[in-house]
Amino acid sequence: MTGQMLALSTRITEDPVSKVTMAGGLDAADLAKDLGYRGVCVRPTYLAGMQGAEGMAALRARLDAAQLQVSMVTCSLDVVKNTASAGLSLVDIGWQLDIAATLGVDLLRVGMRHRDEIPLAQCAADQAAERGMRLAHQTHLRTPFETVEGSCDVLQEIARANFGIIYEPANLHLSGSSYGERETEMIAPHIFNVYLQNLLQTDAGNRDPGSPTYVHVGLAEHGDVCIGGFIDCLRHIGYTGWITVHSPRSAGEDEARDAFRYLSAKLG
Repeated sequence: MTGQMLALSTRITEDPVSKVTMAGGLDAADLAKDLGYRGVCVRPTYLAGMQGAEGMAALRARLDAAQLQVSMVTCSLDVVKNTASAGLSLVDIGWQLDIAATLGVDLLRVGMRHRDEIPLAQCAADQAAERGMRLAHQTHLRTPFETVEGSCDVLQEIARANFGIIYEPANLHLSGSSYGERETEMIAPHIFNVYLQNLLQTDAGNRDPGSPTYVHVGLAEHGDVCIGGFIDCLRHIGYTGWITVHSPRSAGEDEARDAFRYLSAKLG
């Protein structure tokens, strides 16, 4: 593994609750370039106001000038918010593939909430395959991909080589699923991207137990997610793809910098 495939998610400049507004005066691409990241993971809020072929082309030109690649793109706000409508991202996939193509990336993030959406996933994957593109779903709470074992089962049923996983240990931790060496070996053939964030769970009180409460902490800080051990697992399977710093806006510019330094040192 090398430290060259580090991306910064545009999540770091969006409102952590609504996910529809950006932080004034802070641009994720500028931040990524200044700190040394090789890519950006583009989310729908970052695309707002850039819709249409001209807007996407202008964004692509700007990223090219900054020598930044797009590691993955998410076009649906329902996907990033994991709403009950997340599966609609699979229904009308063409315009999303158009955006991905314009941005020069072959990986599109999609969403599912129920196993009965598997036929939609198969159809969307087939459309993506016709254009040489891939689809990925994050290991995430309240989805069929909540655990490693569940993810492998659903992927086996989808049965499309271009439909894979965004491997993310924080959500796996919240679901009670392990992300150790055994689990990483299980899911290794399906890992298309890696998200990294760290957190500390707090007392859920009267909250729905399916929605655990937590606070974000830095990747290099003591948190519930064993970032170093997780990276060792990725090294064990020979993973060489993108690793995305998926910190929210509350983490701020300092965390983006600290995460880059920490991961660069860990990856070697």
